[in-house]
Amino acid sequence: MLLIPDINALEFTYVENDKEAVLLAQKTGRIAIIIPATTIESLKTVSLNNEMMSQKSTYFYPKLASGIVTVGLV
Repeated sequence: MLLIPDINALEFTYVENDKEAVLLAQKTGRIAIIIPATTIESLKTVSLNNEMMSQKSTYFYPKLASGIVTVGLV
């Protein structure tokens, strides 16, 4: 059974919260798919098993610019 057709990921718009998703769906006449946030426990389990999560499965804010490394004081 196929619930969602095979759609190119570039056709999706990712938003930060459910209110923004609903407003965008109303504005465009498209649907909003609201997925529960990934729990910290799930993220920890995946990382401790040296696994990777699928693209766009997490949303963290604020985002660090690419290439920035933070170093704690010793």
